[in-house]
Amino acid sequence: RVMGYGNVPVFDALKLLHSGGYQGFVSLEWVKRWCPDLQEAGIVFAQYINYMSFMFSQL
Repeated sequence: RVMGYGNVPVFDALKLLHSGGYQGFVSLEWVKRWCPDLQEAGIVFAQYINYMSFMFSQL
């Protein structure tokens, strides 16, 4: 799965960070070594950027 299609409440977490004044980075760890059925990093990271850009625009 890629960002936005799982069970992690990403937007809720971002709202909490934002309301608490957090101004740091958020990141994605994607390691196929531990889970070889994951999609390729080039696909996932591009989608992550788009997804997170949209999420931040909704704050």
